[in-house]
Amino acid sequence: CSHASSTGERLRMPAEAVATATTLYHRFSEKYDERKGKKDQHLIASACLYITVKVEELAGVRLRDVVSVSYRCLRPDKPILMEESTFQNIRQRVLESELNVLQTLGFHVKVENPHKYLLHQLHLLSLFLGNTVANHQPLVKLSWSLLCDAVHSAKLAVHGKPDVVALSALFLAVKILNLDEAGQPLSGLKWWNNLAVDTSQATLQELATEMMQLHHLCSSNTKR
Repeated sequence: CSHASSTGERLRMPAEAVATATTLYHRFSEKYDERKGKKDQHLIASACLYITVKVEELAGVRLRDVVSVSYRCLRPDKPILMEESTFQNIRQRVLESELNVLQTLGFHVKVENPHKYLLHQLHLLSLFLGNTVANHQPLVKLSWSLLCDAVHSAKLAVHGKPDVVALSALFLAVKILNLDEAGQPLSGLKWWNNLAVDTSQATLQELATEMMQLHHLCSSNTKR
């Protein structure tokens, strides 16, 4: 999953596309029968990225790009992949992995990501408060960052409802930035009840805890 994310980011794929690829990876991992043989997680990640390129119609990304950048991410100390025979070998294995993923998922590769819900919720929050808190840049950036980290969790990416996952990211960002403390814009308000999401505070807190753990993990990995 982390390989799909890091490769997708290096390919400059949109955050939603990276989320689609990692969600497909999680779905495959849950459905794959290990009795068929141990899976190569890096080939599967590359296959999920290539499937996403086609599903999301990312015209600027080719299979050659996916293979080359994936190779570079795995071997940062080695020269850029240039040898044609090596490229063709990896390319063929990625295509075989693509078919494996598609068959395992029953060709169901549509993913509804939470990102659009977060943008809508920020807009509703702005309308509800009648001020600019939803345009508060630290809040926007942090909630978006938390949402991007959430794709590393199957619990959130596969089993979470997209609108609830988005609201959990916003809920956690508000907590981290102390925007609900005394004297702050959201103090004393159950603001999440006004964002048209059918969920409870307990669920938001549960998912926010999962996100916080992921955020710490992703932050520590970035610093290495």
